[in-house]
Amino acid sequence: MPLNLVVCMKQVPNPDLQFQVAPDGKDIRRDSLNYRTNGADEFALEEAVRMKEKHGGKVTVITAGGKRTEQMLREAVAKGADAALRVSYEDPAEFDIMKVARILAAAIRTIPHDLVLSGVQSDDNANSVTPGLIAGILGHPYASVVTKVRLEEGLLLVNRELEGGILAVVQMKLPAVLSVS
Repeated sequence: MPLNLVVCMKQVPNPDLQFQVAPDGKDIRRDSLNYRTNGADEFALEEAVRMKEKHGGKVTVITAGGKRTEQMLREAVAKGADAALRVSYEDPAEFDIMKVARILAAAIRTIPHDLVLSGVQSDDNANSVTPGLIAGILGHPYASVVTKVRLEEGLLLVNRELEGGILAVVQMKLPAVLSVS
């Protein structure tokens, strides 16, 4: 069964840099930063490409961000994504998790999708809320801390890591949203 996969990606400031507080004290100085792809989102992209290779279909990467995120999207296409979409969101200092989730969910609604993948958390704010919010907005089932995904007879079998290293297998219907670790 060919799958239409959407991968939500985020660009984060390179953590190896020295950060300086902006003069207004409300944010960091962003004028001299360089950025990289959120590490966990790289895992989500790899999983999507593997699933496409196994089942057929299409991988679309999506981000909400400024023009600088286009390089990240080009790299994702070079790594196996078939298409990329940037939803303009230009003010990272005004970062609002719910607003970003609504923006991404609205864009995802316009893309044929069976499965939406995201990294388990962001490297910059260490938040892991956005994928669950997207799932809620779209009305899709959601699983977090996913370590393995299998498709059998139109259903997803998802391995999740719980507290204390306990593993759980969850059966889900498509379309669904997963946070991959």
